[in-house]
Amino acid sequence: MKNILVLTDFSENAAAAAEAGLLLAGKLHTGLVLYNTYINYQTMASYGGGGWIVDEFSERKLRSKNSLEELTEGLESLADQLDQDDRMPTICFESDDNDLGMDVAELI
Repeated sequence: MKNILVLTDFSENAAAAAEAGLLLAGKLHTGLVLYNTYINYQTMASYGGGGWIVDEFSERKLRSKNSLEELTEGLESLADQLDQDDRMPTICFESDDNDLGMDVAELI
């Protein structure tokens, strides 16, 4: 099955892109994959040791998962309003701590 990949950082612009992706997925009869990378290399590069990095990393991962679930729920309620000629897309999400370019290449 073909999917439309929508990258998100949970901003207003990203939410609008996700909604547009949902509408397009309905018209094209494809699925929708939401993706977020939760790593911030600028912060990680300054790591000098210590336990705080594990806590921050775990918090980012949890925040990403929770935000993706929330975005998915919102899109699912919007999908209920699609035209009857459009197929309701399957919406799934993924997040990872890798470089965005590497992850997108792997997803594609």
